[in-house]
Amino acid sequence: MCSAQILERELVQVLAFLRTKTGELKSGDFDWAYREMVRMKPSEILTWIHGSGGNLSPESQESVRKALRARNFLAHEFFHKFSPVMTAPQSKRIAIRLQKIDSDLTSAFELLQPLRLKLEAQLGLSEQRQSVSKDFREKIIQAIVSFNDE
Repeated sequence: MCSAQILERELVQVLAFLRTKTGELKSGDFDWAYREMVRMKPSEILTWIHGSGGNLSPESQESVRKALRARNFLAHEFFHKFSPVMTAPQSKRIAIRLQKIDSDLTSAFELLQPLRLKLEAQLGLSEQRQSVSKDFREKIIQAIVSFNDE
C-alpha cells in the first residue's frame, strides 16, 4: 500500500503541475486545490492529467490504470479475499502476487517521471527542489524496502 500511496501522490503532483502550467491553478489557490485533488479518485486524476495536456502514451496510461486497479484490490479486496490463516504454499502464492503488484505500482510511478521532470523544467522549478524531490523519493523507497521481511 505504501507504493500505492506514492503513486497516488505522484499523480496529484503531476496534475498540480499541469494545472499550474495552464494557468488554471494560481499560487493563492494552490493549497486548497491540492487538498481537493488529494481527495479525488486516482483514476479521475489520471483522466484529468490526460485532459490537461499530460502527454502520457496510451500504453503508459493503460499501465497506470492497471496499477490503480491493483491498488484498489489491495485497498478494498485483499483482506476480504484472503484469510489470515493460510497454509505455507498459500502464503507463498500471495507473497508472489503482492510482489507483482508492487512491481506494477513502481513501474507506473516511473512512467510518470518523464512528464513530471518536463513540467518541473517548464515551470522553472529550481534544481535544488528537483534534487530534494529526488532525495525524498529515494528515502521513501528505502523506507519501503526496509519493511520487507525477506
